[in-house]
Amino acid sequence: MPMPSLPPDLEDRLAALEGRHRRLRRWMGASIAVGAFVLLTAQIPPRARTVDTERVVVRDTNGHARATIGVDDDGGVTLSLAGPGGEERVSIGARADGAVVRLLERNGKAAAELALRADGSRGFVLADASGHARATIGLERDGRPQVVLADATGRDRARFALLGDGNPRLRLLDRDGAERAGFGWQDDNWPTLTLGDSAGHTRAALSGSGLALNDRGGKRRTAVMLDQAGMPFLTLADAEARTRAELSLRADGTPAMALLDTNDNALFAAPPHVAPPEQ
Repeated sequence: MPMPSLPPDLEDRLAALEGRHRRLRRWMGASIAVGAFVLLTAQIPPRARTVDTERVVVRDTNGHARATIGVDDDGGVTLSLAGPGGEERVSIGARADGAVVRLLERNGKAAAELALRADGSRGFVLADASGHARATIGLERDGRPQVVLADATGRDRARFALLGDGNPRLRLLDRDGAERAGFGWQDDNWPTLTLGDSAGHTRAALSGSGLALNDRGGKRRTAVMLDQAGMPFLTLADAEARTRAELSLRADGTPAMALLDTNDNALFAAPPHVAPPEQ
């Protein structure tokens, strides 16, 4: 018995429904495939990328080199950062014997520098627009700190440091580098002020124990001091720094004067000569 035929409009609706069903299955299959790919790739760690080269240059849109890092001929590594015009403004270098960081002016002169040197010393330097070092803070290789101030020509004019014994010392220098004034501590823990000439010789020294005046050769010629008992005395010396005349007060308050020969023998003494206490 033949099957009854469907109305034409029903056949069209069935055909359209089957088409949508096929598209839905394709879409779901594609979605499942994409999801599976994303899940799988998410489990794979990203591969590290390495650039193996001796020099890297980064340029801006105008073609100016703004950053450069590379290995020098001596084996050191240098990082250079430049301004918009291509002028170097920052330099960082590392070598086997030390390291340095420099900040540069537009004219290429160093404005500031932090350095670790080959001898183990280290320092921080500030320079003026001409590139002359004007202020330096540093540590010597043995750890002693020092501050140095310089004039516009780069000559040191003032130095402040801790000496090897731990005592502080301030030195004021002239344009030729000679010490003209100094302030510090003696071994006996007395503060001392010294004044020098252009040749660097100490001409006067003032401390808690007295005042000494020297000749151009740095030899003591006269001194006004206190002995260990606190009694005052005055000495006059010849060109060889030998004491030739003394004026003092003894412990009982008696004044004493002596004139001496080159062998420290009394030529005249009133009262009889008594050798002065050690200074």
